[in-house]
Amino acid sequence: MSATGDRMLRLGIVGTDNTHAYQYAAFVNGWREDVPIPVRLPTGDPVPAMYEWAQVLRESTNDGSLDALRSTSGARVTRLWSADAQDADLIRRACDIDVICESPDEVAEDVDAVLVLSENPAEHLAHAAPALRAGLPTYVDKPMAPDRRTAEKMFAMAREYGAPCFTGSSLRYTEELRGFRHYAHARVGEFRGMYVQVPIDNLLYGLHAIEMIDMFMGSDVRRVSGLRARNRQTVCLEFADGRSATYETLGYLQRPCQNLIVNGLHRDVTTQIHGIGSIPADFVRAVLRILATGEGLPSEAAALRFIDIGAAAEAALRSGTPQTIEEVETRS
Repeated sequence: MSATGDRMLRLGIVGTDNTHAYQYAAFVNGWREDVPIPVRLPTGDPVPAMYEWAQVLRESTNDGSLDALRSTSGARVTRLWSADAQDADLIRRACDIDVICESPDEVAEDVDAVLVLSENPAEHLAHAAPALRAGLPTYVDKPMAPDRRTAEKMFAMAREYGAPCFTGSSLRYTEELRGFRHYAHARVGEFRGMYVQVPIDNLLYGLHAIEMIDMFMGSDVRRVSGLRARNRQTVCLEFADGRSATYETLGYLQRPCQNLIVNGLHRDVTTQIHGIGSIPADFVRAVLRILATGEGLPSEAAALRFIDIGAAAEAALRSGTPQTIEEVETRS
């Protein structure tokens, strides 16, 4: 569904149990200056990265670029559901959201698109189902599903009801990473290998690394190996043509941080995407464009491929035994 003329693209959000609902609602609707941006999750865990996206939000508000984003996107978050009533009320007040809903089903009423932002992938099918049955364009936060079979059910429902459905890493859309890819290609030529470092663990953040590797090297991964140590998970991806890439998830990182090394035949280049910064703003721009126009809609095949690679990584980390993607697909 596209916003045309004066028609506003009305968005619904399902789930607030990570920082994404704060960020995306703020960059779409704005965040009132008299409502403090939280620095802790509802669980009480501190989130230092709140400072970084909040700084970008304030800068965007002050220089007028946030108003420009809102005017060109023609979008507004109008409905919200959260399992935490206090959290929902905070975002309602801060972002001037019209309706706090009693269930995900209510979010799918009187909106044009839905963002499923609950953290637990096991909940995503149930949380997305009302929007998909209503034929609404639906973004499902990463990881989309706990396994391939569940993701296939979600996509099958999307096809049945004609609802565009997609998922993916926010890092894929950041201008900083896109710029580095262009620079890396100019410096090293063909990408022969890659190392990526991301925070937290493979279940929540492995997809960020897998999608970044795909941006540089594709996703024709045939064999996956894994090694687990305390607060560190190391995954090696072997490609059909003999290239390889390694990523690590580091549980001890205190702030979101992505380190990348790209290998060419004769030289390497490296960069660090530190913290959150402008990543949510870049992502919101991309998601609003996809929801409104369908332009750049990520494919179902790509999403399932990333799930296969992530599942193979989890199996390799658990067992210590290398996995093939074909075996994982058969088992799913």
